[in-house]
Amino acid sequence: MLCEQWRQRLAEYWGLADDAPWSPACQIVMHPDAQSYVAAVGNGAWQTFGSSELVLGAGGRVVRRRIDLRGDSPHGLAALPHEMTHLIAADLLGGRQPPRWADEGMAILADPAEKQRLHDRDLADCLARGAVFRVSDLMRMEQYPSPAWIPLFYGQSASLTAYLVQRTTPGDFVRFLQIAHRQGYERAAQEVYDVSSLAELEQTWRAARQAGAPLLRVTLAVPRPTATP
Repeated sequence: MLCEQWRQRLAEYWGLADDAPWSPACQIVMHPDAQSYVAAVGNGAWQTFGSSELVLGAGGRVVRRRIDLRGDSPHGLAALPHEMTHLIAADLLGGRQPPRWADEGMAILADPAEKQRLHDRDLADCLARGAVFRVSDLMRMEQYPSPAWIPLFYGQSASLTAYLVQRTTPGDFVRFLQIAHRQGYERAAQEVYDVSSLAELEQTWRAARQAGAPLLRVTLAVPRPTATP
């Protein structure tokens, strides 16, 4: 099944130690049109093609996993690995969703190349205007920014995630998030990426970006679908 192939490949890429089948299993819903999709996901979803939901119960136990996709557009099925990454990320962190920037950055790495290029273009435009987030501010965001800042948020989150993954390994990126949760980002950056501070990490990211470092696409060896997930 396509969905299980994606789940296993993403788990392998990010170094998930316990790759047992999900319990409860993830419900995948392919909607016939935008109206059905938005009715299930919410009015804020008109410009999206996929959405994921994770519900935790007592003790952080997962009680519900669900992915909604628009079946009336090829973009719907293309969004599957992005949404699956959100659910995998929670497994990596013991039932916790990663910080907003990392959650979206990780998911964008599984997007089609064209979508990644659009995020990279948005970041390039903001960098040219000198309007980017400080890395320390981006990492500590608990909510999404206002709509005017959303293109920058996605572009910078994707670029920073790709840079850190390429700097060492995907597993190290996950370890960085784990340490940051317990001890803060400064300590995590020192321990995992051998820098003195987030300010130094930001300098190295900016230098790599200015040198033309591309986003990193997670290339997954999964057969193309012949049916719905």
